[in-house]
Amino acid sequence: MVAPAITPNEEWAIDFKGWFRTRDGKRCDPLTVTDTASRFVIEIRIVDPTGTGVRSALERVFKDIGLPDAIRSDNGAPFGSTGAGGLSVLSVWWLKLGIEPRYIPPASPQDNGRHERMHRTLKAETSKPPAETAAEQQRRFDTFRRHFNEQRPHEALDQKQPVKLWQPSSRALPGRLDDPGTTPITRSAACVLLVRSNGAATTCSSARPSRASASVSASMAPAAISPPAAPVSLVVRLQAPRAVAALS
Repeated sequence: MVAPAITPNEEWAIDFKGWFRTRDGKRCDPLTVTDTASRFVIEIRIVDPTGTGVRSALERVFKDIGLPDAIRSDNGAPFGSTGAGGLSVLSVWWLKLGIEPRYIPPASPQDNGRHERMHRTLKAETSKPPAETAAEQQRRFDTFRRHFNEQRPHEALDQKQPVKLWQPSSRALPGRLDDPGTTPITRSAACVLLVRSNGAATTCSSARPSRASASVSASMAPAAISPPAAPVSLVVRLQAPRAVAALS
């Protein structure tokens, strides 16, 4: 169990609100991102509900305000997968940026309760009824986000607005994934995963980090397996709150 986030950018939550159609018949998939500690709504953006669509939206956010330490999501696509380690292509990218994926248990939206409460308010105030077009619907989302962050007081925040507690991250999006400092490793490792280029992951206790301050616990690692045929990246999954990093 991970302790609740208490500082901005310690953890973000991400999800799709649930698709609906605008009145012109077009499908609308709103991606939502919030800061767990401050309740600040970082993004509400209509995107393709795919790993590529989410990554494109997150790249813009990361460039504007920096990186979180962790991202909480459900374990469904595109955030997670049914493969080893539950990783997807998207979450492997997070790992390479030094962001810890945190998956809630299946069918447990209460474990992302703050985000889900925001979703209920968002639905009531922006999509009942839906807008005529996706462009108009996006404008509604933008207006909601500004009001939620800057004007709406929150009981859980001692009646403060989220904007008064949130601040941009000090961790910038690196220009390239092999820049120094983009793969920090801390504390003791729980297991080692070999991650293929398509996001599939395979456990392998014989793999050792070539540059790491962490050590692999032999009692927790599974038996060694044959080396995978496809190119892989070495991923070290750690037990601490800021506990996942990747080595390319």
